[in-house]
Amino acid sequence: MSHHQKLDRSTVGMRNAAAITMVNNETHFLPIWIKHYLKYFEPQDLYVINHNPDKEFSEYLQTQKNIGINIINAYNDKLWNEIWRRDVVNNLQHYLITSYKSVIYNDVDELLEVHPDSKYKDLKEYILNFIESGKKCVRAQGYNIVSNPGIDKPIDLSIPIMQQRNRWKPDIGYCKPYLASIALNYIPGFHTTECEYDKTLNIFQPAEFLIDQDLLAIHIHYI
Repeated sequence: MSHHQKLDRSTVGMRNAAAITMVNNETHFLPIWIKHYLKYFEPQDLYVINHNPDKEFSEYLQTQKNIGINIINAYNDKLWNEIWRRDVVNNLQHYLITSYKSVIYNDVDELLEVHPDSKYKDLKEYILNFIESGKKCVRAQGYNIVSNPGIDKPIDLSIPIMQQRNRWKPDIGYCKPYLASIALNYIPGFHTTECEYDKTLNIFQPAEFLIDQDLLAIHIHYI
């Protein structure tokens, strides 16, 4: 397959957007990821690649499958093989882009949101504008949310995370090419794509797909 494939945006019946993540017994961050994206997506448009789950996590995933979220089981004899993980994600993204006008991939501890000062009302409106723009792919402005020990309370999932933390740190490592209207070939780690890496030889340097300041990627691993 070529580095990327341009699809006919006039194709009748294509849905607007899908979101993908991949997990291994991720009982903490996956509920946050699902709750966040259900604000903007129908359950049928969320895809969770489920890698080597244990019994408890399988039971939780069944509850999510029951509400319509797509659970895709994948198995590998190693706990976390980055080449294999990249290939699984690339294959699913390539498949979904034939049915969707745009596809998001991010790790389960990363959330996309619009900038508070953006002209877009929310992520759903941003995605619709992205589709209409004809852009191939955009990167987000990446931030780490960092907890303040001794001051911050434990996260309450009934309240938006961004309202519960006030320490934000820009991080180029999360300025990834998250949202695409074409089939992408990510390199391991998902920080860039093959076509960009061929030009820069730097996994953190954008080349073809640029950072959009209206789009934020929030890394929540240290909340």
